[in-house]
Amino acid sequence: MHILKKYQLLFIIVIVSAALVLFKSLTSSGFKSDADKWAAASFSGENVISQEQLKDLSGNILAIDLSDHGENMAKLPEGAVSFPPKSVMDDRILRMIHQHNGPVVLYADDLAISAKIWMLLSQTGQTQLYVLTDSMDNETIKYKFRPDTLIKPEL
Repeated sequence: MHILKKYQLLFIIVIVSAALVLFKSLTSSGFKSDADKWAAASFSGENVISQEQLKDLSGNILAIDLSDHGENMAKLPEGAVSFPPKSVMDDRILRMIHQHNGPVVLYADDLAISAKIWMLLSQTGQTQLYVLTDSMDNETIKYKFRPDTLIKPEL
């Protein structure tokens, strides 16, 4: 009994820590959407649209040029906005995107930049979000992602 009193504080700390770990592991993450759900559109290519598909989008479209100096505004619909990719997480820009009612289309000369911004915005809960590409015959879209082949051979 003397041992229990001696280590009582240690037992309480261990029990509280275990309870907190269990609670945290059983609750949802801090992201607004589940990673499996938002990443599914990227894996299937549903988030990538061409110039022709852009014309078919309905609703109020917010087109965003992700170049540093707005060089791509001619490729986007009228009313497009431009800002550099590094400023996407600024409160003013996030608020503008999240308050927009309709599709949001991202465009950059490098498809990887648009895809990265798409991923960030998707994780914050943004829906109806698309990446505009000049060609649907893009290598990133054409080839399916494969895990590291050094670990196990491809089938």
